[in-house]
Amino acid sequence: MSEKYLSPEQSSAKRQARAERAAADFLKARELAAAAGITWVPIKISPEEMQFVEARELQIEELTRACRRMCRLPAHFLDDLRREGSYRSRRQEIGECH
Repeated sequence: MSEKYLSPEQSSAKRQARAERAAADFLKARELAAAAGITWVPIKISPEEMQFVEARELQIEELTRACRRMCRLPAHFLDDLRREGSYRSRRQEIGECH
């Protein structure tokens, strides 16, 4: 196998390590919340509700894209900052870039 690609065993090991890190982060977040006196309540969203949210996000993205083309407005003017980095978003909040 080429050195560019992971073997199935390596891929499985990386996937497992990622899952273990995510579980550890989840537990750490719960512990920090408990230490701060915050009650941890997991969010439960049904598949139908999640599909609605994703459809709504797609509508917003399509509208933003159309407005950007027609009016030549930057995304932050339309409050669509999902793909912006935190540094650029912060600069836009204080009006440094347009």
